[in-house]
Amino acid sequence: MIYFSYSFYSGPRSSHDVLYWIFLVADILIIFSFLIKKEKEEKSEE
Repeated sequence: MIYFSYSFYSGPRSSHDVLYWIFLVADILIIFSFLIKKEKEEKSEE
């Protein structure tokens, strides 16, 4: 978490960092949508 906040404050300075942020956000969105889908399936089963 400390590393995350440090890299957040240093900001994307090179193209490599920008790609890193794009992948990071994409991963979070995929995991988040997966959890929501899972939750909806469990509710519909009841």
